[in-house]
Amino acid sequence: MNTKFCLINGADVNEIQDMGVTARNMANYVATACKGDTITLPDQEISIAFLDRVADHLNRYEQVFLDNDRIFINEEIKAPFMSSLSDAERESLTTCIGILVGQGRIELCCPFKADEDAPETSIDELVQNKRWVPYTFIERIQTALDKIVVGLTGLRMNEDTLFSVEFLQSLTQEEREMLMPCTLKMIMAGAIELPVLEIADDEEDEDAAIAA
Repeated sequence: MNTKFCLINGADVNEIQDMGVTARNMANYVATACKGDTITLPDQEISIAFLDRVADHLNRYEQVFLDNDRIFINEEIKAPFMSSLSDAERESLTTCIGILVGQGRIELCCPFKADEDAPETSIDELVQNKRWVPYTFIERIQTALDKIVVGLTGLRMNEDTLFSVEFLQSLTQEEREMLMPCTLKMIMAGAIELPVLEIADDEEDEDAAIAA
């Protein structure tokens, strides 16, 4: 899979999660509800052949497709392909991309920036360095965090206490570098809700007495 469909401007964790879930739902609908050679939607009909054509075209290049308000920025690839489409095909292109993301044939990503104090990364630099967070990686983090069990000592915010050894060993070096910055962003955005241990009043009094 060569194509990275990156969300640049205004993309946050909640947005990429919402888009990822929507894409999965679209792909499931196509797989279960659509029979034959046509995908029938309330306001569109898309042929399977055109869906495959979009996938073949996008994955023909080792390129990053940058998306701002759902518009391709890469003009070199956009122009010849777009000029070959009918009006109906142009209107269904975004839907096709959503289905392909849900099917795992295109990767939905958002930019990775570990250092919030660093200057804004230019689009050219982002493409060159290929610094992005795939939606599938965010899903993996969320699945791993769903298994958290908080003990009586509470929860320490580091990767060794948040994640299992097996999960950490499954990560590449690049994923390991992205893990905690992405996790913290997801928690701060409310995309992940960690369990909170609440101490009862009598426990607080007992702790105070011990401390005295």
